Amino acid sequence: MNGFIKAYQRNADVMIQSNVIMYRTTDPIKKTLDQIEQALAVEPRPTAIMCYNDQLAIQVIDLVKSLDLQVPEDVSVTGFDDYSLGQFMEPAITTMVHEKEKMGHDAAGLLISMIDKQPVEDIVYEPELIIRNSVAKR
Repeated sequence: MNGFIKAYQRNADVMIQSNVIMYRTTDPIKKTLDQIEQALAVEPRPTAIMCYNDQLAIQVIDLVKSLDLQVPEDVSVTGFDDYSLGQFMEPAITTMVHEKEKMGHDAAGLLISMIDKQPVEDIVYEPELIIRNSVAKR
C-alpha cells in the first residue's frame, strides 16, 4: 500500500482511477470477493487487479471467469509471493517473489541481536517480478 501511495505521489499529474479494496487475512474472503465483483460491475470496469497474495489472485481469477470475463484480455490479475500452484493456473499468475528463507534467517539473527541488546539495522529486500500469463501486454 505504501508503494502504491508513493508511486501515485510521484505521478500525480497522471489521472489514476483506482479502487483500493483493503483486505486483511482476518477478513471473510467472501466480503472481499463481493467488493471486487461490485467493482467489476461498474463502467469503466477496472483493467487490472493487484492481489495481496497469489492465493487471493487464484480466487479473483475464478471470480472474473464466473462473470464471463477473461483474464488477462478483460482484466489483468497479479499476486504476490509466488505461491507454488500459481504457475499451474490457467492463466499462470504474474507475481512478485521475495526471499522467504533469507527473510526468516535474517529475522532470527535480528531477534538474537535485539535480545543481546545489540543495535540492529533495517534490511530491505528487492522483490523479483515473475511475468506469466495473467497480465495483458498493453
